[in-house]
Formats: sequence, structure tokens, C-alpha cells
Amino acid sequence: MRPGVLFDFDGTLADTFDDIVETIQRLRTRIEAPALRGDEIRRHIGWGSPNLLWQCSPQLDHLRPDQLPPDGDPPGFSETEASEMREIFTQEYEELLSCPSSQTTLYEGVADICALFTNRGAELAIVSNKTERITRRLLASLGLADFFSLVLGGDSLAVKKPSPEPLLHAVRELSLAPDKTLMVGDSQLDLIAAERAGVASCGVTWGLIPEDDLVTCKPTYLARSMADLERAIDESTGLG
Repeated sequence: MRPGVLFDFDGTLADTFDDIVETIQRLRTRIEAPALRGDEIRRHIGWGSPNLLWQCSPQLDHLRPDQLPPDGDPPGFSETEASEMREIFTQEYEELLSCPSSQTTLYEGVADICALFTNRGAELAIVSNKTERITRRLLASLGLADFFSLVLGGDSLAVKKPSPEPLLHAVRELSLAPDKTLMVGDSQLDLIAAERAGVASCGVTWGLIPEDDLVTCKPTYLARSMADLERAIDESTGLG
């Protein structure tokens, strides 16, 4: 069994947030709804597109932020509405990613970290709540695709983070040693899923979630820099 590193994508490997916000604004323009403030959209990123689309739906515009349903609750769309919203979101997102105005970028040092631990013999996988199709597209366009032996999106399995199943699936598929596997992410969902799966976790502070909120989840490691992340991977996988 091999050591492995499971990475979240948004806010962990790449800054995708401006493009996601812009996609929601474009979607709302298409359905003739007024724009939202950026922070009203950002606070719901990370739970997967069905949750994001519901939380940013005009059906909830009459509610104050403290009245919105909790992130992760089942969306209130009908099947038809959900399908229509997904189609518009995917169209707008993929169109934006094809434009020079796309602002998605890798965090500095990510490619070096991936190359370093691939060369040292670790298996790398993506475990994201983003759709698999768009995750794979972004990995390819950002030059990371060849580093990852497995890519799981929020629609790859029947459940997504914070369920431990995507992590356990990756461990099984790649024949990873659980005691030498690390989940790296920028949100509570990643850390909770890691704890439930029985693998080590590393919270990174350069994503959306404040450091204090990550600390409450008691990650095995906390990375404030790529150097911190390298040390965490070294120690957890035994490859240092």
C-alpha cells in the first residue's frame, strides 16, 4: 500500500472564487434576477453546485442571510428547475473559463508541491465537491492533470464531503495506506470528512474559510504557507 495525498480543489490548489461568483451573476442575469453581492455568493461555495444554486436562487431573495436554510440541506428546487439551473450554470461557467477574462489561477507553489510528491512516490488524488467535468477541465488547463491518479467531483459518487465516502473510495481505488494518507483542504468539510474517514488532515489558510474556523475542526496539521504544507505531507506520508 502506498502513501497518498487527497486534495480539495477550490481554495486549496486554485483560486476559483471570482469566476464562480461571476458565473452566478451571469446565471441570474439570464433568468432576469438582480445581481447579488459577491459575499452573498462566496459564503455558499464549497458545498457543491446544487447547494450553491439553491442558496443563490431568486426563490430565496426575500430572506435575510440569517434566515437562509443551512448549507448542505437538500435544495428546494423541483427536478425540472434543478436541471434548468444546472444547465445554465454549466454553460455560463464553461463559457467564462474559455474567455481571457477568466480569473482562475493556481496558488503559487502548487505545481511544485504536486511534482515533488509525485516524484517521491505518493499517489495524488482530487476529492472535490465541484463537478468532475469542470474539475478535470481546470486541472488540464492549469497543467496539473498528469499529477493525479484519480479525480472525484461532487457528482462522481452518490455522496460528497463531508461524507467520508469519497475519501474512503480514493483510499480503496488507489490502494493507499490509511495511516499514510493526508486530506488537504481549505474548509471544514474537508477536515470533517478526513476525521470521519480516519485519515490525517491539513487545513490550508489561503482559501475562503478563516483560520479560526479551521482550528475548531482540530486538523492534524495547519498550513499557512506551501512550506508548511510540504512539511505536513512529509510527516503524514513518511516521505520526508
